[in-house]
Amino acid sequence: MKEIGGYLEMELGAGGSGYHTDVVGLNSGRNALEYILRLRGYDKLYLPYYHCDALIVPLKRLEIDYEFYSVDYNFEFTPFEVPQGAGLLYINFFGLKDEYITGLAKQHPSLIVDNAHSFYSAALAGVDTFYSCRKFFGVPDGAYVAATDRLQHQFAHDVSAHRYQHLVGRRDQSANEHFSFYRKVEDSFDTEEIKLISGSTAAVMGAIDYDRALSRRRANYSTLHAALKQMNRLKLPDVAAGLSYPLLASRVIMQRLINHKIYIGTYWPNVIADMPHHTTEYDLAYNLISLPIDQRYDAADMAEIIKRVIND
Repeated sequence: MKEIGGYLEMELGAGGSGYHTDVVGLNSGRNALEYILRLRGYDKLYLPYYHCDALIVPLKRLEIDYEFYSVDYNFEFTPFEVPQGAGLLYINFFGLKDEYITGLAKQHPSLIVDNAHSFYSAALAGVDTFYSCRKFFGVPDGAYVAATDRLQHQFAHDVSAHRYQHLVGRRDQSANEHFSFYRKVEDSFDTEEIKLISGSTAAVMGAIDYDRALSRRRANYSTLHAALKQMNRLKLPDVAAGLSYPLLASRVIMQRLINHKIYIGTYWPNVIADMPHHTTEYDLAYNLISLPIDQRYDAADMAEIIKRVIND
């Protein structure tokens, strides 16, 4: 029976994906990958050494064999043959590789595209693709799967009422005061089974001004690139709207930024632990500085980041 009356809940949008259409809304990116693996029945998956260790969670859960391949400083790899019955996962690193993915899709029918770094990239027809809501917007759960088929299973909806502390807390206080709770929520998804996106997250995603967020992200990226491209060891396009601006420079810059309360994520610490120091992947994981460009920030914020990157 529907509840009527009582105190008011969060009043947001009507729900739905908000940006992507014809997708399955799930509770996390790692479960989105598991959904695709279940759907296709692959017995092995090839994925890059430069990866988030969350991707290994569904592989272990489903007892699927996996093998790594190397990428270069363009985030590309030497072509190899993918056996029948195996899948090839490619990460759209920092939202920079749309064109490259189009070429891969023509060569590899079992391609899976991880767009967790590239929410705004369109899924190619017939190419299994997944997205993360949490990496781009202030929501406690959420991922999308774009695939031509659906699993014939009735998944329960997730419930995220207990996951909002760090999101609401950061509106009132500093990020540091709620970081431990944020980390707890992130880690909890390792043991969460596949569920549909929660009703509260669907409502938030249905209320976002996506055009504004995309425009701000593009403008911030371009501002940083214009100022920093000469010191960046990566060759990047002038315009992009991915997760962040990837600056491959000296790691000492990272601590300087943190000292000025400019917080930088590491993609990914598991690579630093696992890879030899001479490898491209170790260099990327250790020295790449992921500068924030999201919709919370404007030109003045970018100027502050540039100042702290360039000046001691």
